[in-house]
Amino acid sequence: MNDESASLPRHLQVFLDYIMPVRQELCRALELRVVPVVEPLDFPARIGRLLEPFYGFTGNIEHLVNDTMGAVVQCAAAEDVEIIDMVRHFERELGRLLSGYRFVRELKVSGEHVGARDMLAGVYLHVLLQIEAWLGDVIEVLCYPRESLSKRGLSLADEVEISLDLILSAPPELVRLTAWADKRVAR
Repeated sequence: MNDESASLPRHLQVFLDYIMPVRQELCRALELRVVPVVEPLDFPARIGRLLEPFYGFTGNIEHLVNDTMGAVVQCAAAEDVEIIDMVRHFERELGRLLSGYRFVRELKVSGEHVGARDMLAGVYLHVLLQIEAWLGDVIEVLCYPRESLSKRGLSLADEVEISLDLILSAPPELVRLTAWADKRVAR
């Protein structure tokens, strides 16, 4: 914690110690260059299967983060092992999403399929960037509470509660990708 006037309760320090490397790894993974090497069979028909990791993640993650992880982190009596387990569970789920993103980026396609592959990668990237920003916010609040409160127009003089819920927006690429795939499959 870098804000000299405040110290974190132990359970939040444990959470911070374990969530920071998750964000660092996510940032590294997003910067990796990928060479397309996998040639998919019937790419338009496989779009749905290629989105399975995305739908699995987005259908589960807000509950995991906002309810389950949030409850553990908000409980001052939480044991270190509970907090570490929750972060590891989040990290595994995030890893599945990253694997789906990498696989899509590795697809070696040509012609009109290149744009579709890029839209598909954009669907994943949209959510990954939101998660990276959310992790950054969480870390900022825990490391720099004064500055974080000030940015939000709040004062440390008051008792404040900051919501750090993860709220994902729908990727705009998903609508375009679905329309593209529907046209190709109908042929």
